[in-house]
Amino acid sequence: MFHIVVDLEMNPVSYRRKGRPFNALAEEIIEIGAVKLDDRFEKISEYQAYVRPDKDIKPNITQLTKITNEKVANADKFPVAFKKFLEWVLEKNLEDQNLSAINFSNVRFYSWSDSDIKQIRNESKFKLESFDTKKLEQAWIDLQREFDSKLGLRATLSLQHAIGAMNKNFEGMAHTALADSVNTAEILILMQDDEKFQQVMSPIKNMLSREVLTSSIADLCPELANFNFSS
Repeated sequence: MFHIVVDLEMNPVSYRRKGRPFNALAEEIIEIGAVKLDDRFEKISEYQAYVRPDKDIKPNITQLTKITNEKVANADKFPVAFKKFLEWVLEKNLEDQNLSAINFSNVRFYSWSDSDIKQIRNESKFKLESFDTKKLEQAWIDLQREFDSKLGLRATLSLQHAIGAMNKNFEGMAHTALADSVNTAEILILMQDDEKFQQVMSPIKNMLSREVLTSSIADLCPELANFNFSS
């Protein structure tokens, strides 16, 4: 069993194609980052690849992710880039493989929120129409939801806030696909040991159970200073 922690960076677009059942695409993937864990949740390898979009990267996205049009100029477009990613996941050549026929029974995918799998589904409908993403979606887990549920939160924590709640520093630069997937993998690994998870998160859980003020939480964990726990 492989556990694949995924993060995608995306660029908003206004992209329409007339006469197609899926004629609008709101975003394009510009970077794929992932961490592969084995069945004991030990790290095996990392993956990073830029993806060349059809539309130019917007300045605010470059400012956020540091991904420029020059960085993606020689990258593969989505259909090839996504197939290469799956080859890394499955550790086999998919050159002549019907992607819809892939068996993901020995793979679990994780991302922080469900936005990544939704993007893959939407972009595949637009650019890789032969690929039915249903099997992939069935193997995909929203780790943010699992984390919040395990912690008993009524709202969602951002990835940086979750790392801060673990009393850890964010590794790398936020909003880069590999760094985000590496940090998400750290959360996934911690969640496999329930005793350790409860121990690490007990200060936050105790504060939540006493319904203390957000300012008190911020004293313990500055990363959470602006988070609304009661929403």
